[in-house]
Formats: sequence, C-alpha cells, structure tokens
Amino acid sequence: MKDAALNFFQLDVQNMIDPIYWALLIAWLGLVATTFASVWGRRLSAVGKIFWSCVILFLPILGLYFYLFYCLFAADYSALERFGLFRRKAQE
Repeated sequence: MKDAALNFFQLDVQNMIDPIYWALLIAWLGLVATTFASVWGRRLSAVGKIFWSCVILFLPILGLYFYLFYCLFAADYSALERFGLFRRKAQE
C-alpha cells in the first residue's frame, strides 16, 4: 500500500496508460462533436459551415482554437450588459 501511495503522489502511475488514452480520446471526440454542433447551429452560409467543419477536421487542435476566437469576436454580449459585466461605449 505504501508503494501505491508513493507512486500516486510522485505521479508514477503504473498500468494506467491505456485507460488514460481512452479517456482522452472520448473527451476529444466529445469536444469535436460539440464544436460541429455549434458550427452547424450558427447562422452561417453553407459555404461557411463547410469551411469551419474542414478547418476543425483537418487542423485538429488549431482548428478548435481558431473557431474559439471566431466565436469570441462574433459573440453577442447583450446578455452580459444586464449584469454589468460588459458595457458598450457611450455614443456621442
């Protein structure tokens, strides 16, 4: 038991590589599936939806980051204005 506790605290987990890879694969597939659902649920043209799907599919990590930044810049922050978290500049 002492050896198991030492391995745990030293991050020297033995015989756990396969389950960790499966968990990472399932998490990755869930992230990609929700991203595709977000792309196809947006008001974009068919070409835009196909473009973002290809970017996410062919650039696995970078595609998700690019889509994340696209969503952040294209977001509607009007809901946050009600809570005082985001305010538009006063127009003169």
